[in-house]
Amino acid sequence: MVLVCTKHVKEGLKFIHLPHIYPLSSEDKTSENVNCLICGHQAEYKLFNFFFKGSKRKKMLSN
Repeated sequence: MVLVCTKHVKEGLKFIHLPHIYPLSSEDKTSENVNCLICGHQAEYKLFNFFFKGSKRKKMLSN
């Protein structure tokens, strides 16, 4: 999983094979320190893939 700000979604997608984009909820943003991998600003999106099976995938989506 890669966390990125709005400005760096396109660059972040290059890090992941078969990427998916999920916007962070306001709860996600306040529950933990979420910063853009590229610039360090507040992250707005999770970028990830579905290579994990079963409960790992469900856990990742719920975070």
